[in-house]
Amino acid sequence: QDLRAEHDAVRQRPGSNLPMEFQRFRSDLAEHLSLSEDELPFVAELIEVQKKEHSWRGAIERAIGSHRLRILVPPNAMHEALHWVNKRHNRLHVRLLEVRAATATPQFFSDGFACKLNLKSTAPVTHLHALKQLLADLDRHCVADVEALQETPHAMTAQGMMSGRADRFDKQDHKRLDQDWMTGFDNRDRLAQLLQQSEQAEK
Repeated sequence: QDLRAEHDAVRQRPGSNLPMEFQRFRSDLAEHLSLSEDELPFVAELIEVQKKEHSWRGAIERAIGSHRLRILVPPNAMHEALHWVNKRHNRLHVRLLEVRAATATPQFFSDGFACKLNLKSTAPVTHLHALKQLLADLDRHCVADVEALQETPHAMTAQGMMSGRADRFDKQDHKRLDQDWMTGFDNRDRLAQLLQQSEQAEK
């Protein structure tokens, strides 16, 4: 019943793959700040993996990680947003990103995962710049195999293995690589995931 209720709720929000508890929090924040929800987008709502790069989808979702749940906040609203979040029990890990004026053009790796993304063209220019800066900070080289990974710092494979600085390697297999996808400009992945979970619960 919980899964069906969330499925119905997500279906009424066609522009987001985010879990409902985060969308409800964003709604409350927007109401408090007297802003529209479109002015407070999540990072995940502003990016999608290009169709031709679908084999990298799971690894890219994992590489961006919890930053997918970061809300972009206009600078004139950030002070009040911080006060509001700070004084209440939010029941979530709240992540905010202040949208600041551009100072330089962010640079992606030529072989990085950031180049495999589409950015939401209808988002404000200031939001897109903040998004690009975040992605540039997170970007990793995309390599074909573990042999290349072993020789390349700050890289990743399509299977989700990552390298940090020299001699440091991680694979965060808490969940399957095809689970918990949040990026995208619509809600299709979230609806499909909830439908699958509902069917499994019924069985």
